[in-house]
Amino acid sequence: MKVRPAWLPAIVILAVSSGLFAAAKTYPAYAIKAGKILTITQGIIENGVVLVRDGKIEKIGTDVAIPSGYAVIDVSRHWLLPGLVDTHSHSGGEGWNDLNDMVFQLNSDLRILNAVALNTPELRRAVAAGVTTINFIPGSGSNSGGTGIIMKTAGEELDDSILRFPGVMKIAQAGNPEREYTGEIGAGRMGMNWNLRELIKATKAYTDEWAKFERGETKTPPKKDIRYEYTKDIFSGALPVFVHCAWFQPVQMVYLMWLDEFGIEGAIITHGEFGAYRNAPAIAGRKVFYDCGPRLYDFERDSFLGIVTEYERGGTKNVSINTDSAAGGQEYLSLQASMAVRLGLDEQSALEGITINGARSLRIDHRVGSIEKGKDADLVVWTGSPLDVRSHTILVLVNGRIVYDISKDGQTF
Repeated sequence: MKVRPAWLPAIVILAVSSGLFAAAKTYPAYAIKAGKILTITQGIIENGVVLVRDGKIEKIGTDVAIPSGYAVIDVSRHWLLPGLVDTHSHSGGEGWNDLNDMVFQLNSDLRILNAVALNTPELRRAVAAGVTTINFIPGSGSNSGGTGIIMKTAGEELDDSILRFPGVMKIAQAGNPEREYTGEIGAGRMGMNWNLRELIKATKAYTDEWAKFERGETKTPPKKDIRYEYTKDIFSGALPVFVHCAWFQPVQMVYLMWLDEFGIEGAIITHGEFGAYRNAPAIAGRKVFYDCGPRLYDFERDSFLGIVTEYERGGTKNVSINTDSAAGGQEYLSLQASMAVRLGLDEQSALEGITINGARSLRIDHRVGSIEKGKDADLVVWTGSPLDVRSHTILVLVNGRIVYDISKDGQTF
């Protein structure tokens, strides 16, 4: 890799706000020459150039004039891909202790934002592995664990790292929240589904009251209620419902309850193992997403079945792949995709599963997930295909800034 530095004029823009002067952020400008550019959504470009300016992708192609003042990054022997997107992560903080609060079964007013930690060893490993965006979420110890955030894995300040807050409404429907012999409502599947229905009804009533006020139908604004304030956008589709579940019946209940019963589109089913792939045809005909991992196979009929492959065979599209990382493990996202290929998935679907598909399900595909003009300059240089376990990253950019360089930082994962 050869980087030819160029003189970049330092432009400081001063803005007056409340009597204070604030310097606008400046970004380097790069021209990246790559031997193979995997755009993910617009095919493969051989021996192309990507221009990066102001933290965004400015231009892509094979016949791109490099403007004056752009530092040239020559990786013409290597592959350039968008930063990877891990749709299910618990590694945006400092450990397990902050992931769950299980005093109540419903905790929609909690927020993982309060547990975010930047520049941790776990996030640095994720960056070095090419993972640039994660959906950092609470655990699944209760039916409603709170709201997650969608964040970049690199950034010196919180505002630089957070892509969206709230990011998702975290739900756990069966499995981990089931508490045997406690006698409390919600310990089993019947009780937890009753609890969740009541939560949806209460959130909808709160949302409707605010809508009436905003339309001028009522003169007095409703009282703010933090239990519903962070999650009211689930009805408009702006806030995805992210549902931890497994087995056939709980996965079925996600689309039957959230979509068919309450009309909430775009719920994300995460995990979905243990024969639940039989729901694939029903999912394919509905506005529901599926997110697979960390388990990638089922063992049935005396054989291993690739779960992603079975969902796709059933017609489910836009399947994403995750690590379910907790206090580390995000660095294995490309390995997850490689194993999905080993279990029958085609390579293009696997690459989409760790990039654009997760971005689509999280409603952030206008920002990340592919190499397209106007998107965030989250770019990763690989020695070869990320689906080849012999390949590794050598350079990572997040928001147009170099955040990992193997020649300086060394291999860290």
